Amino acid sequence: MENKYDKLQMVLGHDAIFGRKISLDEIKTIIAKYPAFQWLDLAVKIEAILFIKRTEVPQPQIFLAQKFFPQSTQCRLHGRSVDKAIVFSPGQLNFLRKLAIGYGGDEGDGTEIPMQLVDISKVLLGVQDLHNSFDRLVDDNLEKFCQYVIRNGYLNGNPDLTNLFFRAREMYLNEAAKIEFQKGKTFNDFYNDSVGIKVEQAMALGFAIANPLFQNTDQLLGQTTIINPNNFFQALSIDSTAIDSIVNGLTIDFPEAKKKVLTELVNDPKDAPIGYNLDLFRKTPFIRLESGKLVCGNFSCLIQKTTQNLIWMPKSRIKNLTQQQSDDLANDITNYRGVLFEGYVRWLCEMMRKKNSKISFHYIPKETAADRQEVADALLIQDDKLLIIEAKSRQFMEAFKYTGDWGKDGQFIDGLINEAAKQIQTAADKIRNGQVPSLPMSPDTIKRVYPVIVTYEPIPMHAKIQRFVRQRVQETGNLTDDIFAPLEIIDISDLESFMDSADSQTLIELLEQKGSSGPHASETNFNNFFAEFVNSHRVISNGWQSEQWVEFTKNVCRPNLTFK
Repeated sequence: MENKYDKLQMVLGHDAIFGRKISLDEIKTIIAKYPAFQWLDLAVKIEAILFIKRTEVPQPQIFLAQKFFPQSTQCRLHGRSVDKAIVFSPGQLNFLRKLAIGYGGDEGDGTEIPMQLVDISKVLLGVQDLHNSFDRLVDDNLEKFCQYVIRNGYLNGNPDLTNLFFRAREMYLNEAAKIEFQKGKTFNDFYNDSVGIKVEQAMALGFAIANPLFQNTDQLLGQTTIINPNNFFQALSIDSTAIDSIVNGLTIDFPEAKKKVLTELVNDPKDAPIGYNLDLFRKTPFIRLESGKLVCGNFSCLIQKTTQNLIWMPKSRIKNLTQQQSDDLANDITNYRGVLFEGYVRWLCEMMRKKNSKISFHYIPKETAADRQEVADALLIQDDKLLIIEAKSRQFMEAFKYTGDWGKDGQFIDGLINEAAKQIQTAADKIRNGQVPSLPMSPDTIKRVYPVIVTYEPIPMHAKIQRFVRQRVQETGNLTDDIFAPLEIIDISDLESFMDSADSQTLIELLEQKGSSGPHASETNFNNFFAEFVNSHRVISNGWQSEQWVEFTKNVCRPNLTFK
C-alpha cells in the first residue's frame, strides 16, 4: 500500500537536469565574480520565499525557478515533467552562504554587479549536487537512514517562522506576567535590568529587523535585504543605544566569519555535512560587512534568536558572575522557560475547549493533588476518552541536529521521551485508580487513553523513527496496556496549526482517526497526517493564527514601533 504521508524527496541538482556535475572549482570561480554580500542577499530572499507562506506564491519551487533560472533550465525542468521537483533547499542555501563567505568577491565600494541568471543557476544547482554527494541516503542501514531523516527534518521541515512571534508574546509576556522569575522580580523586570529594554520592546525590535523579509514578493525581490544601521533604526522609538547593543550581540564581523567558514570548508566534507551545520549562523545570524552594513546569514536562525531564544539574552549581559552563579542562572532560565511552556500548552488546551464543547480541559496542580504531585501538564476529556499531555521544553544540541547521530545528544530518548512516557503512565494510573476524584469521569468508564508529548523543539518523526521511539518506550514497561493509544509526539507548532481547525474536530477525534487509518497514518508524524487530513476533508480555517497576529501587532508592534 502506498505511503502518502512519509515521502522523502531528493533535491535535484545540475547533474539530474543537465547530465553533468559542476566542479567545486568552477563554482568558486563563478562565486568570485560577484561580491559575497550579493550571494548572501540572494540566499536570504530565497529562504524567505520558501519559509513564509504567501498567497501570491502557492508553489514556491516553481516561482523561484522562474525568477532565478534561465529559460533553458526551466525548459529542462519542464521536459522532465517534474512539476513538484525540489530544486531549492535550506541545505543548498547554507552551503552557498559558506562558499560565498569563503570565496566571494570583495565588497568594494558596495556597488552591486548585475548577476547573470546562468551564473545563479549554475551555482545553485552545482552546490546542490555537492550537498547531495555529502549527504547520501542509506536506506538499507536503519541507523544511517534515521540520521539522514533527523538532520533533513531539522533543516528542511516547516519552521513555522511566523508562529514564533505570537508564541513568544504569549509565553514571555502573558504567561510570564503570572509567574515570578526570581523572588520579588518578574521576568520583564529582570530582562529590563539586564538588557536595558522591556521584553515586548525586544520582540518588536526583532520583528522590525525581520520585517523586510515579510514584505510581499515584489517588494522583497525588488530591494536589498541588507540593513544600514545608520538609517534603518532611526524611525524606531526604542532607545538607539539599546538597539545597537542588542544588534551587536547578534552580529559577527565578516573577516571573523570568513576565518571560521574557511576552517570548516577545508575539512573533509564527508565528516561534516556542511550545509546542515548552522552553529555559526545560530549564534550570530547577522554578518557585519566592511561598510558597517548588516546582512542576514540565516533567516530562520535570526527569527529563532529574537523570539523563542530571547530569554537567554540577559545571561550574556550580566558581568562578573562566578562560574557557579552563571550555572545557577542558566538553570533558573531553563526551568523558567519550562514553566512558561507548560502554561502555554495549557492555554492552547483552554482555547480548544472554548472552540469545541465536545471536550473539557483539566489541570491538577501539585498544590491540589492528594499526594502533592502534579497530575500531567494538561488533560483533555471527551466522553469515555482521556488525553494526557506532558510538555517538554528541552532544546537539543546543535551537533545532534546537523548529524542526526543519537550519540551527539544522549538524553534524547532516556532524558526526554522515556521520562515523559513514565510521567504519563503515572498520571494514567492515578486517574484509573480513583486518586483524582475532581475529574468529571469515573475511572471504570475510561475506554481509551491517548498519551501525547508536546515538545518545544521539533523532533523529526518519520515513520521509522516513530516506530523506533514507540518500541523503546514499550521496552521500559510504560504505556503497554491495551487501553493506551500509540504514543504521539507533537511539537508545539503542530498544536498551533491544529488550532485553526479546533472547532471542526477535537484533538482526540483527530488522533483516533490517525490511529485507525492504517500503519502509515499511525506512524507518520502529526504534521504530515494533519496536512493530509485538512486537504482531503477540505477543512476551512477558523482564523485562529491570524487572530494571534492581530494581537501581536496590537500589543507588541504598535506600542513599541512608533514611527516618527
